[in-house]
Amino acid sequence: MEQNVFQLSLFDEALSEVLLDNGKRYIVKRNPIRADEINKNRQSKMLKLNKIISERNLYLEEHSRAKLSAALNYCNHKLQCMNLQSWNQLEIDEKLRTIRLVTD
Repeated sequence: MEQNVFQLSLFDEALSEVLLDNGKRYIVKRNPIRADEINKNRQSKMLKLNKIISERNLYLEEHSRAKLSAALNYCNHKLQCMNLQSWNQLEIDEKLRTIRLVTD
């Protein structure tokens, strides 16, 4: 403590203990700084994906011969590349020729 090796602010959050069957014991803690970084990254990805979907919907609106299935495949590919498919899905509206993002 006198040498400032440990920062007391690192121990503000509650600690939890996990015991495994093989006798190992882990002490775990939620890192609020890392949680904030992850949240910002997710929001950034969602904004980018919404922009891509809006651009595809605009293209579909302006080009009557454009295929809805091709636009959907492109957006699904982007969804998977951003690793957002586990809690987001894309739906299409055949009549309006639009793609919509549904978040679970």
